[in-house]
Amino acid sequence: MKKILVVDDNKDIIWVVETILKRYGFSVMTTLKGEDVLKKVQSFHPQLVLLDVFLSGIDGIEICNKLKSIPETKSIPVIM
Repeated sequence: MKKILVVDDNKDIIWVVETILKRYGFSVMTTLKGEDVLKKVQSFHPQLVLLDVFLSGIDGIEICNKLKSIPETKSIPVIM
């Protein structure tokens, strides 16, 4: 089963995206906090990250740069 990590600070967006992706058979993990992304990626091992650019705290661009700088996560596609 394909795994997707959804990162957004809006609970409504998280709910809609998660509902649609699960309906199509994806395994979905979500987080509202950018600070949790690296931990979630390391534990969940997603094949794709859907990442909001404008997050409170760490923004999506900084998170994407961190993911791409780590050898274990640099090949994971990120859609912002």
